[in-house]
Amino acid sequence: MKWFKFNVKKENTNYDGTSKHLREDLNLYKAISTRIIIFVVVIGLLASLLIGRLFSVQIMNYAYYEDLVARKELSPVKLDNSRGIIKDRNGVVLTTNTPFNNITYHSVGRMNSKTRFELAKKFAAQFKGDYELNDFESRDLYIFLNNNGADLVTKEDTKGLSANEVNKLKRERVSDAMLASLTKEDIEGFSVYLKMGTETSTSAALVLEDASDQMIAYLVEHQQDFEGFGWNTTWKREYTGPEGYEFLIGKVRDIPSEKYEYMMAKGYAPNDKVGISGLEYMYEDYLVGTKTLMRYNATTKTYELASEGKKGNDVVLTLDMELQKKIEERVMREYRSAKGVARRDLMNSLDVVLTDPNTGDILAIVAIREDSKGN
Repeated sequence: MKWFKFNVKKENTNYDGTSKHLREDLNLYKAISTRIIIFVVVIGLLASLLIGRLFSVQIMNYAYYEDLVARKELSPVKLDNSRGIIKDRNGVVLTTNTPFNNITYHSVGRMNSKTRFELAKKFAAQFKGDYELNDFESRDLYIFLNNNGADLVTKEDTKGLSANEVNKLKRERVSDAMLASLTKEDIEGFSVYLKMGTETSTSAALVLEDASDQMIAYLVEHQQDFEGFGWNTTWKREYTGPEGYEFLIGKVRDIPSEKYEYMMAKGYAPNDKVGISGLEYMYEDYLVGTKTLMRYNATTKTYELASEGKKGNDVVLTLDMELQKKIEERVMREYRSAKGVARRDLMNSLDVVLTDPNTGDILAIVAIREDSKGN
């Protein structure tokens, strides 16, 4: 076997180049990728744009965007306008609208129950009214003030019960002595607190009816102290025509329970007054008019006019009330005269309708009814 010998040439590890050669090999711009440089520049530009936009929104145009957010979060509040009046053919007014002031509440932001209750007590102390609670509400007040009634029930008591059943059990365990511990301030404040909770997204809660001009003036002057409270003018419907014709004109009252869903679908608010009988009911859509819209201004923290509503339309009847009175007197005399005729003594009613044969207009309506006592 032969052994082969290789000659290996050893490299010289000692650097013998120049400093210029070293600088060229270690050039920073060659070591860093061009893509990284572009990426850093783009990030810097985006950050500058973001900072500029934040400065514009939060500093330069803060009030505008705060108001814009409030408009998105808070629906406009609708205020009633006066109802149209009803007249006879000669312009004799049969119904009127007597104006009076109301103080209302519509929340303008998130507020916890404790803060709202303190605001309600503050309002009740300043604006005196008929603030009372029934037994059910008084028990709820005690529970509200005492850690939601945690001491009234145990875990064993509530086991297997629904939330409504637990609340019912808590109310049953509120004793008379506990109710007696409630202060007048708390009772009046809770009454206002409950009324404040009746607001809807488009309708303010009615807190105080028939408020005096002095109350309204104080509220306007101290608006910042009663945030969310406002006032409006509403009208009480009154019949002013001849006695006995109220049934024909009809009544204006709260929305009947059987019509509630229907009226809500038409855009009415829960506390609206509507015609429930007679001509008031028949011409409801014509008499009611349109509501005024108020939008919340986050800068001034007040509601401002968004669109002006319109008073309801008037209804002019074909009836002639002066003629009506004369016809009624004549029919009454004829009725009493007829009662004295043989075989007509059992008559107990008489109806008369007077019309214009040329137009078909009803000029007078008389209906006489007599009960068993001769009334």
